[in-house]
Amino acid sequence: MYLSIPTNWDNRIVDKIREINSSSDYCYKVGSVYGAFLTKIGSGRFETPNISEEYAQEHIRKIKKLGVKFNFVANSPSLGGKEHDVTYREELLGEIERIVNLGVEMITVSIPFLGELINYHFPHIEVKMSTMLDIRDIQHINLINQMGPKVACITLSRFINRNFELLKNMVDIAPFELELLANSLCLHNCPYQMYHSDLVCWQARKKRGWEEPFADYRAVACDRIRFTDKSQVIKSPWIRPEDLNEYEQIGISSIKIAGRTFPTEWIINIVEAYARGSYSGNMWDLILPFQDIYVDNRKLNNFLKHFKNNRPSCDSNCGKCRYCEKIAEDVVSYGDETEEYLIDLEKRLDARINTVDTLPPYFKESRV
Repeated sequence: MYLSIPTNWDNRIVDKIREINSSSDYCYKVGSVYGAFLTKIGSGRFETPNISEEYAQEHIRKIKKLGVKFNFVANSPSLGGKEHDVTYREELLGEIERIVNLGVEMITVSIPFLGELINYHFPHIEVKMSTMLDIRDIQHINLINQMGPKVACITLSRFINRNFELLKNMVDIAPFELELLANSLCLHNCPYQMYHSDLVCWQARKKRGWEEPFADYRAVACDRIRFTDKSQVIKSPWIRPEDLNEYEQIGISSIKIAGRTFPTEWIINIVEAYARGSYSGNMWDLILPFQDIYVDNRKLNNFLKHFKNNRPSCDSNCGKCRYCEKIAEDVVSYGDETEEYLIDLEKRLDARINTVDTLPPYFKESRV
């Protein structure tokens, strides 16, 4: 099993890969690197680095020289159907060709038709299906195999990370590699996850940064729950570095580490922990380092046994066993400024909903 790690296009990450892959001190090696910049297709992050194609090409060359595959992320969940317009499709193929000419060996997509276009026009490029497709069931695997596109790997839904019986069954039937996302921030089975992904990817295709209304919605919708219910921190589908071997044993091919918009120091710290297969600090540092949540990873050594041995029905009856609630009370704590932070979130939400200036014109007119 190998690691799929992010790049923010800083060459210090290349140096870290060289160190990890050449040293026996690390349990897991880096097998692929993924990254993105502004394209017409968009990707699952709203922030896109401002780099030249020449710089990107050289960065990719350095990574490939280490024997590591480069995967370009173009995983917007929707183009509004424009991919089926013949004129726009020509533009799309030109954009894909631009990406291919950088020297990439794989492209991650969420739109199946994009995968088929890559299969047909660029048969030497591997296709990976994004976790945004939310592949979480045996039927999903079977249908992708029958319907296409031809894929080399699928990053499975983050929400099945602790369902070992299902994961093993998926490994047994899948004719392609299966990957899991290790350090997801998402609330378990969040009903807004798809909407959030659509919102982010729409923003990622624009040439300006993240706008305040979107940031407020995200912060309030997720953080308000996370900072008032400790069990939600535990229920989030993260995987500890110490538990990677459990997934290797059932045949998972690779572990994806999120964080391509993080500062380089954070990326290196997170990759270091997963490559070593251990981390003695705050587990939340590997998920969202700047958030004021502390999860004592030293107390979680037997955490996964409950999910492997007892097979709790987390999807159909979450909360009944109270396991996550009990663990949370022992290992999760908040910073001193949490109460002030929550008050600020509420104020910003109220301002977004109730301030006339933020409403569309027809709402303003109806309130006059």
